[in-house]
Amino acid sequence: MVRHTDLWAICHRYPHRPPILSITADGMSITLSVDSEADEQSAAELVRAVEEYAAALAEWQQQRQACCCDQPAVTR
Repeated sequence: MVRHTDLWAICHRYPHRPPILSITADGMSITLSVDSEADEQSAAELVRAVEEYAAALAEWQQQRQACCCDQPAVTR
C-alpha cells in the first residue's frame, strides 16, 4: 500500500515516438511505453490495460463518493 502523498505519475508526450508513462511510489518507479518499432498489437494491449485501470479507478472513486460512511453524520 502506498500513501497518495508518496505517489505521482506523469505522461511524457513526444511528436515522433510513443508516449512514456512514469509512475513513482515510495521510492520505486516504473515506466510504461512501447518500443518505437512495436507492432500494433503490443500498443493495443498496453492501451487496453491502461484504459481498464482508468475505468476501474473511476468506478472506485464513484463508489467511495457514494458511500454514506465517508460522509459526516448529520444531527438536528
